[in-house]
This record gives sequence, C-alpha cells and structure tokens, in this order.
Amino acid sequence: MITGNIKSCEKYNNVHKDFEKVFDYLKNNLNKESTGRADLADGVWVNAPSAPTSDGTSTTFEAHRKYLDIHYIISGKEAFGYSNVESLTTTKEYSENEDYELLEGEISTIILNEGDFCIVFPEDAHIPCMQKLSDNLVRVVAKIKYAE
Repeated sequence: MITGNIKSCEKYNNVHKDFEKVFDYLKNNLNKESTGRADLADGVWVNAPSAPTSDGTSTTFEAHRKYLDIHYIISGKEAFGYSNVESLTTTKEYSENEDYELLEGEISTIILNEGDFCIVFPEDAHIPCMQKLSDNLVRVVAKIKYAE
C-alpha cells in the first residue's frame, strides 16, 4: 500500500506505467461536482464520485487480484481500513468476473484528508471509507489493470 498527497504524486509515476495518466487526471479534471466514469486507457478508469461503502460499522475487507485501486479524496476526510490479505480469513470466495473477495480480521486504519490518496495492490485488503469523518466527503476510485 502507498499513501500520499496529490501535491507530491509524481514520485510514484515509476511504480506503474499508468500512474502518470491517472494522477494527471485526478489533479486536472476532477472537482466536487464530477460524476460518472472516465475511461483513460485500456484497463484504466476513474469512477466519480465513489459513494461511501460503509456506514462506519463494517469490518469486512475487499481485495482484488486483477486491478489495483487508487482511492482519492477530493474533499472531506475519511478513515480507511487496511490489512494484508494473508493475515485475514476469507468470508466470500474470490469472484473472477467481479475481481473481488471479502475477508475479515484485524483492522489497521489511516485517515485520508482532502488531496490524499491511497494505492492498494492485490495483497492489500481494504475497507474504503470505513468511516466518514466529515459531511463534505467526496471521493473517487481509479482502477488500473495490474495482472492478467
């Protein structure tokens, strides 16, 4: 998992060939009123806005195998849950068509503020917007094909 702020995202462009185009889009094309899906390349898109997936009581992680996520906070603040997939117990087996599995276990959290992003790789189980910490939360998720 990588966390950072959009102001210094360029240092992560060499981690994946599509990071530069995603970060450019996040910095220059989104605002609090952005809606819909934007396809940036084959296997790369941004969903805006991404509705909170939890009411603050969820302890269920999701994990992906084919795609990595970049969760980006346009405004507001949220608590984001994470853990390594290998330390968790599967509660819903992996669906190849939907590219996710559900897991449970011990939760670590970070706080994501306006301008912050979190990149989760296949080994990073996560609970997006585990807790909404402000009324003005607007978040987006970019999906990037990571594996065949």
